[in-house]
This record gives sequence, C-alpha cells and structure tokens, in this order.
Amino acid sequence: MGKEMRRRVAFLHPELGLGGAERLVIDAALELVAAGHTVHVYTTFHDPEQCIEETRGRAGGFKVSVAGNWFPSNVAGKCQALCTYIRCILAALYMAWLGWTGKVRRGASCMHYPEFAFASRKFKAPLLL
Repeated sequence: MGKEMRRRVAFLHPELGLGGAERLVIDAALELVAAGHTVHVYTTFHDPEQCIEETRGRAGGFKVSVAGNWFPSNVAGKCQALCTYIRCILAALYMAWLGWTGKVRRGASCMHYPEFAFASRKFKAPLLL
C-alpha cells in the first residue's frame, strides 16, 4: 500500500470488555492495521485482566486509551445508560481536544457517536470512527 493511501483511524467504544460489540470493533481495528493503517481505540473503560486478547498492550498492533473514566459509571446503582452516555461525550471531547491541539491529524469520518460529530464541528477537530 502506498504511503498516500495510509490513514490514521480512531474508534470510540463505551467499554472494552468481552462482548460481541467489542469483538466487532477490535476485528475492524485488526483489519485496518493489517491493511497498513494506524489505529487508535479510545474507550471509557478497559480492564487488561478481562478483555479481548488483542487489546492488551499493543498485541493487536494498535493503541488503546482510556478517557472519561473519572465520571461515575452509575449513580447509586442506577442511571448506568445515562452515565455511560456522558462518559462517551467526555471521551469524545477529549478526542476533539487532541485534534484541536494538533495531537491527532484531521480527517476521517464519524460512524456512531453524534456527540463526537458535534464536538468535531464545534472545535474544528477531526471526525474519527
């Protein structure tokens, strides 16, 4: 693959555990790495002891970063979906900040999180997968 065809791709996933959605994201990341692209996965929770093998260290050829994890995952055992959504917004804002400060190159597309698309437009940051 020529250098001009290589892309820098980032995924934002709420929590990297052992589920099917996590497997789908990791498989997509692995395929992109195999195609010569640089991949970075952002998440709000990642436990290296209980996760998909390729997310430990750099075993899959991509980096996993945790952002937004300082916000609670629930309030007194309730509101877990709302808290997860807020954590994703915080992680998306972190990604937008990285783009705004120039730590992430601009360009790509947004697949799942409309709050990240908004943050990207608002702060002129990159849109990422």
